[in-house]
Amino acid sequence: MFGLEDLLSDPRFATSGERLANWPIVTERLQRSASGMLADDAVAACQAGRVSAGKVLSLAELVDCEQWRARQVLRPVPGGEVALHRLFSISGTTSGISSASPPLGVATPAPAGSHR
Repeated sequence: MFGLEDLLSDPRFATSGERLANWPIVTERLQRSASGMLADDAVAACQAGRVSAGKVLSLAELVDCEQWRARQVLRPVPGGEVALHRLFSISGTTSGISSASPPLGVATPAPAGSHR
């Protein structure tokens, strides 16, 4: 998608553990490759390669993102709020949310120096 075919045969990325250990190299190469692209073109390239991607410029756009809606990343919780449900799922498992996070300092003391 980004002209980085050499990474496919690079032994530093042969296993999941090696990819994780060398992740900074991957991100630097991706950033360098994508830096000359328009955001819409980078998203189109990702989607053409079947990689979930979308252009997001604000939190409101992220919450309204088509990909997040399709994957049910956010779920409604009591009180009219929405909460992060999951970023990925594992077959055969279930997860759920029952409430929004409490405000800072309600469930635990606020960190020293924080302002409410």
